[in-house]
Amino acid sequence: IELDDVGGAKFGVEELRKVIHSRLYKLEPFRYQLIDIPFKFHHPMWRENAEVDLEYHVRSCRVDEPGGRHQLDEAVGRIASTPL
Repeated sequence: IELDDVGGAKFGVEELRKVIHSRLYKLEPFRYQLIDIPFKFHHPMWRENAEVDLEYHVRSCRVDEPGGRHQLDEAVGRIASTPL
């Protein structure tokens, strides 16, 4: 999401990351990370209060001109088709 001119202020990826970071503590499922135990001594476990890499998870993506619903759908389709 990037709005070039909204009342003279710019809201881009960095501003979005800051907003998400400030509210992440309210979203309990996102505070956990599944970790493997070395040498498989135990089944994978959940680590609480895991740090979320917002640089990785919140990235910039530009859609083709004219930037309407069709172009947005194509961009979302490309992202969603990538295996996790």
